[in-house]
Amino acid sequence: MNISAPFIQRPIATALLMVGLLAAGLIAYPLLPVAALPSVNYPTLTVTAHDKKFESPIGGDGTFFLDSPPPGHLPATIDFDQGTCSFTIDVQDSDQSFIKLGTLSCAM
Repeated sequence: MNISAPFIQRPIATALLMVGLLAAGLIAYPLLPVAALPSVNYPTLTVTAHDKKFESPIGGDGTFFLDSPPPGHLPATIDFDQGTCSFTIDVQDSDQSFIKLGTLSCAM
C-alpha cells in the first residue's frame, strides 16, 4: 500500500481535509506577526552653532543634510543606539546647495 492509496479510495474525505487545511490557513494568515517595514533606528547628527541646533538623520550610506549651517568649525554629535559620538565638522563658506565635508570619523 502506498501513501496515496487512502486518498484515492476516499475522495470525499480528501476534499474535506483540503477544505479544513485551507480554512485553517485563511484563519491563521492575518495572525502572523509580520511588519510592513522593519524597525530601523537611524543615528541622528546634531550640529550646534550660535545656540542653534541643526539635526539630521544619517542615511544608510552615511549621508546627511543640514539646512544652512553657518560656516566655521562646529561641534557635532551623533546619537547611536550604543551611545554618543562627538567630533567637529568644518563647514566652508559656499553658495553651493550641497558641499562635501570629506570623511568624518569619531571615537566612542
